[in-house]
Order: sequence, then structure tokens, then C-alpha cells
Amino acid sequence: MVFRFADSKYHDKNELLEKIANEPRRLKLYTRTDLALKMARDQLFTKAGGDRPDKPNVMIIFTDGRPTKPKGNRNFNFKEFASEIAKDFEEKDVRVIAVGIGPGIDQSTLLSIARDKSRVVTVEGFSKLTDELNTIKSKTCSAVNGGYSEWSESECSVTCGAGVKTFLRTCTNPPPSVGGKDCSELGPAKKTVSCNEPECPIDGGYTEWSEFECSVTCGEGTKTLTRTCTNPPPSNGEKHCGELGPSAKIVPSDKGACLLELGRSNLKSGRGPQGEAVMQLSYAWLGCAAKWGKMSKLPRSVFEAEIKKAVQNVFPEIVVPDPLDMVFKFWDKAA
Repeated sequence: MVFRFADSKYHDKNELLEKIANEPRRLKLYTRTDLALKMARDQLFTKAGGDRPDKPNVMIIFTDGRPTKPKGNRNFNFKEFASEIAKDFEEKDVRVIAVGIGPGIDQSTLLSIARDKSRVVTVEGFSKLTDELNTIKSKTCSAVNGGYSEWSESECSVTCGAGVKTFLRTCTNPPPSVGGKDCSELGPAKKTVSCNEPECPIDGGYTEWSEFECSVTCGEGTKTLTRTCTNPPPSNGEKHCGELGPSAKIVPSDKGACLLELGRSNLKSGRGPQGEAVMQLSYAWLGCAAKWGKMSKLPRSVFEAEIKKAVQNVFPEIVVPDPLDMVFKFWDKAA
């Protein structure tokens, strides 16, 4: 049975199986492993035979007995032949796996084919061959451990201030294959690191208004309200509070009618020049005066005269009644 490796007809699995099924069950009892190796070297691993230089080359030799010597060459030494042809396969970067089937296998012969003990597989018989397929596969292609790609870096999570960057890498350089390890032992596939961008600009903001006392103690005046641009203060070149309005303003303030004005207004309104105007002048003032007079231990007559004088200095047009009964209402209540 002869197959031509460059014949695309038998690259189809079904056609290959049909070809094998139609072959006679019993072939000539020769094991010409040497011819198989020569055919592989001269026809298979060549450009004409479909060899691709950028792809890995693998050859699996199945044999069930000792190699048969060529007719007429009793001095043929298969091991020496295999050793020489192995150099050609090494130059072509061919990985050779030797599979021996059955009891008639010589280990040294398999080793001379594979050139490496780790690429030798022995099987009890053809019926057990399927049980060893995974073993053959593992030796056919070396396990490739995964490796990480370079880190890819994200943008900082913020455009100003403190943030984080994310770094990612994938287990694709190379990806694990043929039972090779993944990248879990090589460290994480993701990490984050801090990143510090320029400080964020902050517009200024005003505090609440604080107010000063009224400019007068009675009557109509003004008071000043102030606020500062510290809530928050502007930073990193951003806006001050000027666009938010003034930092100070003056507002009207009414402390109520002044005592003297109250007396004058009552007098002008015709409430009587005698007692009512003076009474309206200030109960509070008279009360304080009475309290002061009593605490000073002034005689009542002296205090009365002082009160009359004080009132007439302010309102000369008022005739102060005598006696000052209203004043001494406060005198009696004073402590």
C-alpha cells in the first residue's frame, strides 16, 4: 500500500479510511521502517510535498516489529541509518514520535528513531492503541505554558485630582496549549494604580450674610451686611465670587421712634402740653430716672426739681405739671 503525501485526494478523512478498508488484510511480512523515514524526508517535509516553513513539523512513526534489512544488504544497520537521517529531520525542525505496538518491539530501535526517550510510546497491541492516544498527543506537541501580553493602560479615572488607572493583560503570549499552564502563577491579569492629575479648579462661594449693628440706636438708620468668598475659597485659577454679587450691602434699619421725637410728635399732635406729652416722652426713661434718684437717696423734692429741669431743657414749651404724680409712680416701683 503506497500513499503519496502530496496527493490531496487522501487528505480527506473519509477517502483515506475507504482506501485503508479496501486494502488486503495481510500484507507482505516486511517492516521497512527505513523506507518510511526516507519517504518522509524526501517527499513529505519538502516544499513540493506541502511543507510550510512557518508551521511546526511533527512525524509519528508506528511500527510493530524490528526493521527489516534491505535485500542484498546484510550489513545494513538500522540504528546507524536512523541516527544519520535524524540529523536531516532536525535540520527541517521535525519532531519525531516513535510508537511501538506489540511484543516484538525493540526499545533501542524506537529510541534510535525518536532520538529522545520522552518521545517514545509503547502499546501492548493494536487493540490498546486508542487507549494511548492522549499519551501520543501529549508527546506529539509539547505543552506550551501561557504567557502574558504587555500591560494595556487605561486613562486616569478622573480629569483632575486623585484617581486610579487600570492595567490589563491577557494570557495570549502565547496562549496555553497541549495541557500547558495558564498564567495564574505569573501574577494577576489586572491591577490598579493611583494617578494624580492637576488639582481640580474650584469656583469660590459666599458664606452666609453677617450683619453689623444698626447705625442708630433709635429711629431709622442703616446696617451693613457682609459675606466672604470662603465657602469654598476659589482655587487653581478658578472664579472669584465677583459674579455672584457684592460682598457687602447696606440695608435700612428701623430701631423704633426715638424718645425725644416721640415726645415732640405727641406734642404737635395736640395730645396736650401738660402731662400727656411728658408721659409719652418715655416711661422707660422716667423709670430709670426714678430708680437712680431713689438709689441716690435724694430727697423727693430735690429729685422732683431735677426732673422738671431736665424736661424743660428738652421741651421748653411744656409746662411741667406740679406735682409730678406720674414720675413718682415709677419712684414708688423703683427698687
